[in-house]
Amino acid sequence: MEKNDCNNYYADIEFNRVIKKATNKVKRLPDEKRTPKHIFTDIIVHNRSEENPDNLLAIEMKKSTARGDAKERDKNRLSLLTSLYPYKYKLGVYYKINHDESQILVEFYQTRRKKSTDSRIIEYKITEERGLEFIRERLFDSDEYNIPI
Repeated sequence: MEKNDCNNYYADIEFNRVIKKATNKVKRLPDEKRTPKHIFTDIIVHNRSEENPDNLLAIEMKKSTARGDAKERDKNRLSLLTSLYPYKYKLGVYYKINHDESQILVEFYQTRRKKSTDSRIIEYKITEERGLEFIRERLFDSDEYNIPI
């Protein structure tokens, strides 16, 4: 963040703000029954200012073997986090890795909608000398690939 003149921004893992034990400052979103629940997004990039909050990026990650309802909750959370109220994240990213197929699905969310035209499949391989090596990237077409979403 510092290298890109973003000194006032932080990348936090499963962050939920609790300021001076004021539980009303904790991030909440409605669940399926519309009951407000605490949320813990996998990774967020934001400033931590109470006066002028600026939320840039929310990332949710899953393995392809995760339960379908857990995947849907993450996607719904990204949709709500990128809505105009209350958190206004500029971009949401859903990242699902399928080790059996050596593929990563990346979906983007903005203003509460999945930007399906920007979704990608990234193919990779694991090598001893370089670790994870990306082979190719292409647009995701759900009809073309047999990838559980």
